[in-house]
Amino acid sequence: MKTKIIFKTALILVVILCLFGSFTKNVFAENNIVKNEEYFSDNIPDSLKFTSNITVSLGNNKSFGKYVNGDIIPAIGKTAREVIIDACTDTTGRCILSNLKLRNLQDNADVNTLQQGTYVYSPYKFTLSSTDNQHAIGGTLKFTNVTTGEIIASGLSVSGINPIEVTSATCPKIGSANVGTITIKAEVQNTDGSTSSTTLNISV
Repeated sequence: MKTKIIFKTALILVVILCLFGSFTKNVFAENNIVKNEEYFSDNIPDSLKFTSNITVSLGNNKSFGKYVNGDIIPAIGKTAREVIIDACTDTTGRCILSNLKLRNLQDNADVNTLQQGTYVYSPYKFTLSSTDNQHAIGGTLKFTNVTTGEIIASGLSVSGINPIEVTSATCPKIGSANVGTITIKAEVQNTDGSTSSTTLNISV
């Protein structure tokens, strides 16, 4: 009697598993989640590859691997796996910018904080460091006030001299009538299609 019950139970489980397997297979296929083994291989169809680059948009000092807010990830023609591997792989294929500073030439001091309603007027000076400059495209270095959207300076080149110094008498004033954070960004385009950037946050 026990043997018959066990046999019937096992038979029912087999039927349920077969039906469930068929159901999940159809669901995945209908939703284009899994069609065949090529989705787990390198032979991924072009329809599942990126057709445009990705602009990183993350706040609170977050990053996607080596890419920070404002960077452009060269994703065209790549699979999601390739983009992730690229983001998590340190490479010398791009120029690296760092240590961005703003110096007020009125008192020759670096600016990290500003009083509400107080502004830094031209001429002022930016300094920043860079490595692997050979990967930067000449004339693509620019400085932007991310908070206001103003382009402070553009058409510049990354040189082999560190720190890089940029001084202009025609730059817009930097400051705010409101309490908050002013974000200044320096960015440059690389020969691989990506952008490299670094930011400076000024508290108001």
